[in-house]
Amino acid sequence: MKKRILIYALVLASLILASAACGATATPTVLPPIPTRAQSAPVAAPTVLPTQPAAAPTVAPATATRPPATATAAPQPAATAVPTKAPTASPLPAGDPRDAILKAMKTQMGGKSYRVRQTSESSSGKTQSIVEFVPPDRYHITTNVGTNTTEMIIAGKKAYQKIGDKWLDFPVDVGSFIQALTSAASEEAGKGISDVKLVGPDVLDGVPTLVYTYNSKAKFGDIETSSSIKLWVAVSDGLPRKMIVEGEAMGIKSTTTQLIEYDPSIKIEAPI
Repeated sequence: MKKRILIYALVLASLILASAACGATATPTVLPPIPTRAQSAPVAAPTVLPTQPAAAPTVAPATATRPPATATAAPQPAATAVPTKAPTASPLPAGDPRDAILKAMKTQMGGKSYRVRQTSESSSGKTQSIVEFVPPDRYHITTNVGTNTTEMIIAGKKAYQKIGDKWLDFPVDVGSFIQALTSAASEEAGKGISDVKLVGPDVLDGVPTLVYTYNSKAKFGDIETSSSIKLWVAVSDGLPRKMIVEGEAMGIKSTTTQLIEYDPSIKIEAPI
């Protein structure tokens, strides 16, 4: 039982800390649209070559009376295409990039349902999980550790675990643990962020994004964490779409990759 609780704690802790490491207490910075890569280079206007005049017909020697020849119209010069103006690339957002990532995290925590596909690798092994979240306090977590798969639903302070094909009450108040961890993360939000840099534009699965890197340090009780984070933020809505977190906690180093998708159709209800 303790091992299972530890697995859930690590999975949710990595999810919440990675998401909340940026914080959510900064003045918003508006991110202007940027062009996709296909628009970044000017397009040369096509050149239309003039039409060559047809060769004059050869007149055969007269052996009989022929009708007068029909006059041939002189060839007209071909129209020249008007060059089109290449699109102008939008400038990168001005201002402090730290404000931009704080604003992205605040937007994410503002009430949207989302799904995180997460992979964590460390000296302890590889953990894969899918975490669905419906604000303010509902989670559906499926975790693969080695050959073991576990599934849990958290609805408020109640938690349920799937054993075989049946859902059972989970005897530990995981909901309170998550709320306490989230509260601690919010209090630490933004305090330990440093070396924030705007790397530049990128296209992630066809979505124009802006890429940021930064370092983060935080302390939750007796646990200290330090991380180097790379973050992709969608230009269209300012929401985080991908995170790569290289971190260390309790002497264990790990690399966690999160792919985030926003889906308003996600529903999470207590199974029993």
